[in-house]
Amino acid sequence: MMIKTINEQIGMLVAFQADGTIMPVLFSWRGEKYRDFETASTRTVPEGQFAKVYFDLKQGGTTYEVYFYTKRLHWVLSKIHS
Repeated sequence: MMIKTINEQIGMLVAFQADGTIMPVLFSWRGEKYRDFETASTRTVPEGQFAKVYFDLKQGGTTYEVYFYTKRLHWVLSKIHS
């Protein structure tokens, strides 16, 4: 498996479930749109009063590691595992 570090801001469309769960639906990166993925896992990493909320999004043999940074209210594509 190859892991590529990206660390670039992305656009993200999410759905909020009734229980408050965030479900990523679509993200855009470098002019491409990525959808039809499965949320394989989520985790929250505290950073003082803020946090990074990570999502592993699986699509075929590729996993996109993205996170929402609550301090700046933006999404980042952290790594691609292929």
